[in-house]
Amino acid sequence: MRQTISPRLFPQLMALKGSASAPVVRVPTNEPVIIKRLLDIGFYNFLIPFVETKEEAEQAVASTRYPPEGIRGVSVSHRANMFGTVGGLFRSVEQEHHHSGPDRKSAGRR
Repeated sequence: MRQTISPRLFPQLMALKGSASAPVVRVPTNEPVIIKRLLDIGFYNFLIPFVETKEEAEQAVASTRYPPEGIRGVSVSHRANMFGTVGGLFRSVEQEHHHSGPDRKSAGRR
């Protein structure tokens, strides 16, 4: 089954911009593509269902991390990071923003 991202999420995220609130999104599955798309639009806090094994937890975390710690795609030469001249940009983003955790209500359910 193909999972999609609700078009209603982005306006809700924008409504919180500049506030002290930290938006949290519950993803439908532990699917790297969905997690990476939500990271791209600005979410940094995730509730991830069906994380029951060490491997599933590692996959969830790897989806939110840049290489070499993870599998999140990265373009190192673009305008947002001054075409690769901002050293340590990706590491600082990861350390400051990413938080993920299992959705406890889904434990044991499939």
